[in-house]
Amino acid sequence: LRAVSPGGPPVLRFGGDTTDWSWWPVPDATKPGGVHYALTPEWLAVARATAQATDARLILGINLEADSGLVAGTEARKLLRGLGRRFVAAFELGNEPEVYGSIGWYSGPDGRPVFGRPPTYDFGWFLHDYATVGAALPSEVPLAGPASGAPVWVRGAAQFLASDSRTRLVTYHFYPLRRCYTPSSSPVSPTVAHLLSAQGSAVPADIRAAVRSAHGRGLPLRLDELNSVSCKGQQGVSDTFASALWVLESLFHMARAGVDGVNIHTLDNVPYEPFAFSNAGGHWQATVKPLYYGLLAFTQATPPGARFLATAAPG
Repeated sequence: LRAVSPGGPPVLRFGGDTTDWSWWPVPDATKPGGVHYALTPEWLAVARATAQATDARLILGINLEADSGLVAGTEARKLLRGLGRRFVAAFELGNEPEVYGSIGWYSGPDGRPVFGRPPTYDFGWFLHDYATVGAALPSEVPLAGPASGAPVWVRGAAQFLASDSRTRLVTYHFYPLRRCYTPSSSPVSPTVAHLLSAQGSAVPADIRAAVRSAHGRGLPLRLDELNSVSCKGQQGVSDTFASALWVLESLFHMARAGVDGVNIHTLDNVPYEPFAFSNAGGHWQATVKPLYYGLLAFTQATPPGARFLATAAPG
């Protein structure tokens, strides 16, 4: 992690779908229906040891889908107390709230999906939830948001920032290709050709506009969930050397567009992971994947103080 963190300590994001599936158990409170993971003192100890070993700062996802100041506030206070202010960069409320009304939070007894919000849930409703639940979080830690990957919500960056003064880090998600709900004929279906096309590494206009809105208020914008293919990647695309070429090209485009940082999204045993670890018989083994080499090349090409130079080249 330190080797691919240009110019300073790594910034690690603990988020993704598990943001809204987790809670710190609240005495005498009913566990929200969509929660199936309890944060514990043991989890805190491992997270703190990870932060210490890498000298990292953490963006910590806080459950918003439960729509409870009690749940969110308890979680944030426990994390802050257990990790210490030194390691906590920001609390990020929720994860991709644009799908709260369209993708099931959990399944009911009959197997049908139960949604965290009604189908009419929209950006304006989210702004209200963000302000209400955010007010329950410790004031000494800044907020990060809106943690959205929907272009129409990205285009609302100026409205989002005007509605809340505690947000000090603007966060969005981006995947150039999509595996879920995408026909093979789509230009964003996961193929190597699509990944290495000019469109595959381009920074969308809505993200560039959001960068301008954030910078206009003196705030950084971070793509804190980025990888090649949404829905955990695609075998034969995300795990090939093409992914190294893609991420190197993409990061240069993002730096030129003014994006202040990225978090490469990963979880265990998925095609787009940059590295993997296994333990057999008490012995750990590490495996480096193609994506990591693209990250390493970008880090070596952009040491502290690096800047873009204008060049003229033959056609």
